[in-house]
Amino acid sequence: MSATRTIPLADQELVARVAGGDDVALNLLRARYERSAYAMAFGILGEPVGAEHAVSEAFLEAQRAAARFDPRGGSVRAWITAIARQRAEMLATSLT
Repeated sequence: MSATRTIPLADQELVARVAGGDDVALNLLRARYERSAYAMAFGILGEPVGAEHAVSEAFLEAQRAAARFDPRGGSVRAWITAIARQRAEMLATSLT
């Protein structure tokens, strides 16, 4: 009996698949980086509902911008976290 082992896809491969419309790849990226994106957003907003909204918006933007992702600009984690920070800052500005 042989056991099947899956090899996790690299972040850049997941982003390429997201750019091609792969929702499973988007869900895998979200599973990897949702916590760090949430921590960033919560640190800015200080409340969970807004942070969750910012994270959801960040992953929607990552999905739309996946084809433009350039690994020379940094890691996928940094890219997603930066999008979450931008969304949280925009939300914080609209609340003041």
